[in-house]
Amino acid sequence: AAYTLTCVTSGGSKYPALAITTSALPGGTEGKAYSATVSATGGDGAYTWSAAGLPDGLGINAGTGTISGTPAGAGTSEVTVTATDAERPTAQQAARTFRLTVSNLVYPTLTITTTALAGGTVGAAYTAAMAATGGHGRYTWSAAGLPDGLGINARTGTISGTPTAGGTSDVTVTVRDAETPTPQTATAGLALTVAYPALAISTAALPDGTDGAAYTTTVAATGGDGTYTWAATGLPDGLAIDATTGTISGTLDAGDDADSPYTVEVTVTDAETPTPQTATAALTLTVAYPALAISTAALPDGTDGAAYTTTVAATGGDGTYTWAATGLPDGLAIDATTGTISGTPTAGGTFDVTVTVTDAETPTPETATADLTLTVAYPALAITTTALADAEVGVAYTATLAATGGNGTYAWTATGLPAGLAIDGTTGVISGTPDAGDDADSPYTIEVTVTDTETPTPETVTEAITLIVDPAS
Repeated sequence: AAYTLTCVTSGGSKYPALAITTSALPGGTEGKAYSATVSATGGDGAYTWSAAGLPDGLGINAGTGTISGTPAGAGTSEVTVTATDAERPTAQQAARTFRLTVSNLVYPTLTITTTALAGGTVGAAYTAAMAATGGHGRYTWSAAGLPDGLGINARTGTISGTPTAGGTSDVTVTVRDAETPTPQTATAGLALTVAYPALAISTAALPDGTDGAAYTTTVAATGGDGTYTWAATGLPDGLAIDATTGTISGTLDAGDDADSPYTVEVTVTDAETPTPQTATAALTLTVAYPALAISTAALPDGTDGAAYTTTVAATGGDGTYTWAATGLPDGLAIDATTGTISGTPTAGGTFDVTVTVTDAETPTPETATADLTLTVAYPALAITTTALADAEVGVAYTATLAATGGNGTYAWTATGLPAGLAIDGTTGVISGTPDAGDDADSPYTIEVTVTDTETPTPETVTEAITLIVDPAS
């Protein structure tokens, strides 16, 4: 380094001439501690040091001549160092000018050390930390090409979030240090693969169907890319699966129950590229017979003593029925095979009849019951006597009235009888002896009434019968 040397004569001093012996100052580095000691010879050996033109951040120790500190900036400075001894009355002084160069700090090359990013899964939380070496100070991170749902923390370099779509993304990550005036920058191109969740059929069971009835159910899946194609094998006749929606629908054919239960293999495939995911599930579909029910809602009335027949009907079940009935009137019975109730009832009244039908399903037959009312009416009540034998004055007379129908227990009355004759209310017998003169009003129109004992409403019938009373012979 160039310098200027100034000497001051001792003017007859007893000490050698004072001189700065340091010929150059070492260079420094911006931001790094610096220390250099300037030396001198001559004079009385007790030196006081000063310096002018030192870079910012440096100073000189007046007692030792040591220049120290931390340079704040780079550049070259002209530094003049002065040494003064302690002679009396006239001190010696020497000065020297140095060129002190402070260089820029050279930081290690900034490098991203992360070489690969961990894979992620659609819909699942993701985190991956980027790392770097070199440079100076705190790093600032940025990234381009991240999958939707992910971002990078500018301070920590952590990539996090929840990816919303699958695929492989080409991510460019950049890190910048805090060097001044020119920061270092490093970039890395990394691949980040986001996989779709495993494809699975979430439907665990298919609802039962009914033979001959409309059927619909939708199979569901989770995972994959959400775009599904469906297929199914082993479905009962009449049913099919919609390839887009996964809906199984149709009308089950009559007789599908014969092969029940069905093992249905359902397959779903997503639309991932280049390799779609596929999942399969074996689901059971049971086809049952329609519910067994007695379709007859009422029994026709019957008549006591008259032939009766009616057939009870049913729907559902397997179609092969066995019939039974309780509470039928005496004289009636049900055919176990046909369900026909027939016979001749022997008593009237209202009967609570319980009809039961059982099919032939295996292992467990179905049974249905219906409570029906059967009313057996009595035949219409009628007086069958249409004429009475003539009577004679003074001669004992008897005639029995007759009736049919009703419940057979009769009460009789009569009006208009000649004097001397009366009717028995229980037997219907008209008897007595016509009085003298009864022939004068002959013939008599007799109003005969018969009433049975049906409940709650007895039957009653009245007939007009003529009785002739002849004079005594």
